[in-house]
Amino acid sequence: MVAKKDGSLWHVDFWLGGRQGRRVRVKNFETKAAAQRYEREQRNSYDERPYDFGLKDDRKMLELLDTWYQLYGHSLKDEKYRYSRTKAVIEAMKNPMARRFSSKHFADYRLSRLSKGISPETLNHELRYLRAVFNELKRLDQWEKPNPLEKIRLLPVPETDLTYLEMDQVSNLLEECQRSRNTHTYPIALVCLHTGARWLEAETLTRGQVKNGKIRFSKTKNSKSRTVPISSEIQDFILDSGFPGRNADRIFDGARGAFRSAYQRAGLSESTPGQLTHILRHTFASHFIMNGGHILTLQKILGHGSLTMTMRYAHLSPEYLEDAIALNPMNFMKKE
Repeated sequence: MVAKKDGSLWHVDFWLGGRQGRRVRVKNFETKAAAQRYEREQRNSYDERPYDFGLKDDRKMLELLDTWYQLYGHSLKDEKYRYSRTKAVIEAMKNPMARRFSSKHFADYRLSRLSKGISPETLNHELRYLRAVFNELKRLDQWEKPNPLEKIRLLPVPETDLTYLEMDQVSNLLEECQRSRNTHTYPIALVCLHTGARWLEAETLTRGQVKNGKIRFSKTKNSKSRTVPISSEIQDFILDSGFPGRNADRIFDGARGAFRSAYQRAGLSESTPGQLTHILRHTFASHFIMNGGHILTLQKILGHGSLTMTMRYAHLSPEYLEDAIALNPMNFMKKE
């Protein structure tokens, strides 16, 4: 506080960081404004320092999450989902004291979720999110101890074959898209099948992204831009004045729901919940490889950061592992 003592002089007397923090007592300010300015500068300077781990750390997990969000999380592309998902995990674990949080807390939570039928893949995402919070706080000098989740392993997830459409199914689906009352359903689906784009990437295209026989995808999942060539016929079709969006710059309006209806009318079933439109991307990639496309070229077209993701389509190549026939040891046995 600021008080007037010793005649005409002003004194400051306050605690930095609460009663467990450092006490500041300074005398001999000639004016009240000078004393208040000094206190304000000291408090602001203290707030900019790394968290004082010498004091008893009574923060709870949700407080850590909020610190992470304010200092870093807000800048992520999926910041709202990431924050809400991680918050739900912490609340399900009853928001323990951060300094007492351990891998056992998460292991017990995960076991409970598994018993309720939650998929291992979902739980792995939750582990990654929460582990990333501690990692980033350590980088920002907001967490001193080791990451309590650094040694806990991801659950094994069985590898599943990626579903794709045969050409007769593609033809039927596109016919139903053309019949849709939403006139943007068909051209968006066509963009996905010609370029391997995700539905949202195609749906949010602007006219500036489609030119010179190429589409430049900028609003991507990994935030890395990529360019995919297209034919002049497809470019003209995309930019045709019959498909203006409500937004002056955007080409299409939203059509995800209309695509779902067309997909159902075509007699097709959704193989993976929440991944319906992704079937177009899988179909592009699968037929690209089956028709002799190179796996590294496909990686660039799809924009995968790791070749591991693209290798999921490698088994569809007509030449995939064919050397197993020619080079197996039995072919080199001497015939008696």
